[in-house]
Amino acid sequence: MKIKLICFGIIGIAIISVYFYISHLKSELENVKNLNSVLTLQVQEQNKTIDKMKTDFSEIQTINKNLKSNNDSNQIKIQQLEQSLDKKESQLKELAQKKPEAVQKIVNTASFKVLKCFEDLSRNIDNGNCVLNEN
Repeated sequence: MKIKLICFGIIGIAIISVYFYISHLKSELENVKNLNSVLTLQVQEQNKTIDKMKTDFSEIQTINKNLKSNNDSNQIKIQQLEQSLDKKESQLKELAQKKPEAVQKIVNTASFKVLKCFEDLSRNIDNGNCVLNEN
């Protein structure tokens, strides 16, 4: 009789232990599921952020290509303008050597207009309507 009682006690304790262990495992499983759902949401947000960054990077590359193209075209224009300016400068030097009086008259007239414009501006007579070029 004692042996039966001890056996029933051991079996009862084993059953109760198994029950509590299964309950513990169920709660752990629930915690892991909750953590998994949180991590899944974070991964989705990070993937959205990565996709946005890829899109932004692509846009930046396109903008950089356009800027480089514009810069190249502006460099060509600068070279053309420098060549044109060099040509005009050499033509002006030739003219100054051939007809110094004509160049002196043009320079004096332009200088007078500039000084007159500064004078008018300093007295606020012109109100910003000073015109130096009559062409």
